[in-house]
Amino acid sequence: MSKKAIEAQERLEKLVAGTEANPDGPDIGATTLQEHVETVNSAVYQVSQTKAAYAQALETRNAAIKAATDAAIQADYVLKAHYGRRSPKLVEYL
Repeated sequence: MSKKAIEAQERLEKLVAGTEANPDGPDIGATTLQEHVETVNSAVYQVSQTKAAYAQALETRNAAIKAATDAAIQADYVLKAHYGRRSPKLVEYL
């Protein structure tokens, strides 16, 4: 969570707690403040879920790249074994 989000959430929570502790105090919109706390928490949750999905997508992409690279290397070995390392026929594949 960003520093600004943490500071905003802490400030809002203190205001809500102060309102609950002092029911005879002025109406500072505790319900609205609580809604803002919930909005911040929801946004933080969504960001964390998006980051987790992004990390998973990167892992999937990296695994696919590795599999493709390994398959290409294996195909290269097969071609060289079949035609010979210096065969001009290899140019057609490369």
